[in-house]
Amino acid sequence: MKILTIEDDVVLRDGINEILVRAGYETVQASMGSEGLKMALEKRPDLILLDIMMPGMNGFDVLKHLREHQQTATTPVIMVTALGSRNNYRDGMDLGADDFIVKPFTRNELLQAIESRLSRKNLFNELKETAVRETNMRILRTIPHELRTPLNGLMGYGQLLSSDPDCFSRDELVSAGKDIYASALRLNRLVERYLLFIQLELKLGNWERVSQPFPVYASLKQKAFEVADRYDRLKDLSFSGNAVTSRLPLMLLQQLCDELLDNAFKFSKVGDQVAFSFDLDGERLRIEIEDQGPGFTKEQYSKVSPFVKFNLNFRSNEGSGLGLSIVQRLLTDIDGRLQIIPKTTQGTIIRVLL
Repeated sequence: MKILTIEDDVVLRDGINEILVRAGYETVQASMGSEGLKMALEKRPDLILLDIMMPGMNGFDVLKHLREHQQTATTPVIMVTALGSRNNYRDGMDLGADDFIVKPFTRNELLQAIESRLSRKNLFNELKETAVRETNMRILRTIPHELRTPLNGLMGYGQLLSSDPDCFSRDELVSAGKDIYASALRLNRLVERYLLFIQLELKLGNWERVSQPFPVYASLKQKAFEVADRYDRLKDLSFSGNAVTSRLPLMLLQQLCDELLDNAFKFSKVGDQVAFSFDLDGERLRIEIEDQGPGFTKEQYSKVSPFVKFNLNFRSNEGSGLGLSIVQRLLTDIDGRLQIIPKTTQGTIIRVLL
């Protein structure tokens, strides 16, 4: 394990270095904040010991820059200070410090603080690797099936049309064209949702509110009917909304409605009503979706994870398990809230406040 010490006091810096070397750590040293920041980015240490009071760039300045760089954003930082002020602790924690150690400290105190932070880092890395492995396995179980289903339709019709085009009547060609188009739409939607999920995971989205509020009635109505038509259930859609405005990006609003309505139709039966409504709730836009499906609980929502499917006994062969993960990430990015209101009878009410 490599540890970087950023300390302007040469006696203390050498003393820390000797303790670390004897404990078996690889060490790197810097006497100034600017030098330490440069070495942190170049050497990629496993942990940083950072003095607060230094000339020029102090410890808080260094920490702020460390957290702004991807290479050091999660590197454990223990701040070394002779100050006992609560303000220093609070400022350091606000900037992302992992721990503090107060001068003068003993050898054991220093090593215990380091070992504690490194243990937590190792545990975090193990949990992250486990989560990545589980997600990869879910992708391998889900995506191939979701890709093959529409592709099989496209390839099957393509083969028939290319090998014996004259065997089709006009009505059969129209029917084949509709099936081909439906398969292409399903495939396109899967790709678009997967790309959006990756964009959200990598924090590449820009969901800043627009400068001027705009009316949303027509756009949300179009999206609601588009999803209902996707399931050939226009008669099952109950739509209502007032002439409200929003400053949220239109794409975000449409995506949220698409994902939530898609689940409502997917997990309810043909002939059962799906109600979509929206209005203002104070200063927030409130969207509600009510279905007659098997129901969805708060406990299930708390366990939402990419490529995890719920209600596997109901249309279990459909869906990628991405919809609610996308909803969660979009709501997190815009400080939105989702409420699940179980019904006394069958079904669920989903309320979103934006």
